[in-house]
Amino acid sequence: MDLVVAFGKCAFVCVSWLKAAEFLSYKKITTNAQSRKVIHIGTGLIFCLTWSLFPQNNHLSKYVASIIPGLVTVLYTLIGLGLVKDQKTVNSMSRSGNPTELLYGPASYGFIIVFLTTYYWVYSPIGVTAISFLCIGDGFAGLIGYEFGRKPLPWNKNKTIVGSISFLLSSVIGTIIMFNLMQKVGLFLQFSVMLYIPYLVTAAAICTAIESLPMHDWDNITVFLTCTLLFTYFGY
Repeated sequence: MDLVVAFGKCAFVCVSWLKAAEFLSYKKITTNAQSRKVIHIGTGLIFCLTWSLFPQNNHLSKYVASIIPGLVTVLYTLIGLGLVKDQKTVNSMSRSGNPTELLYGPASYGFIIVFLTTYYWVYSPIGVTAISFLCIGDGFAGLIGYEFGRKPLPWNKNKTIVGSISFLLSSVIGTIIMFNLMQKVGLFLQFSVMLYIPYLVTAAAICTAIESLPMHDWDNITVFLTCTLLFTYFGY
């Protein structure tokens, strides 16, 4: 019963967040690009905080929690394949209004979050860190880079210097904030954020370099792989 209640609360919070962002885009309060990045930035943080709703002594908690991003990912995949029609979601989650874009961005992003949740959960900081890099780091890189970036990177005209700096800073700051918030809700209580910072800065710098490479639509996967491999090497 505890798992069912936790699942219901988690689903309500996450779906409410997604629908609120879609509503802002639909009402033209935010642009499609801004709405997409707001979802990108906030989803991971909110989802990770809902882990505290699940009983930590139940080994099924991580699997039940992962159902939420899993269902959303399946929905985005079906929309991307054209099997489900939802133009409002397409407009808020894609750059061009083409449903197939959901297969590369939101769908891959969702599959990665499902893996990180079920594999790392609260046993290792790697999962939360990778989610932070993908959500907060990549999200702010796109948002600030799009709004203020004027000078492109020499090796990638689709990325800006401002965007890459934003990725680095927001990945580090965002991860620190995430762990502090999670500790406030009773998670990672034995984890030292201060001791983690040197490794965090190193990994963020390397992931920034990887994210800046001209690999269109693959940055979610490359950042995820780089982050998890680095922290595994660091011993976390």
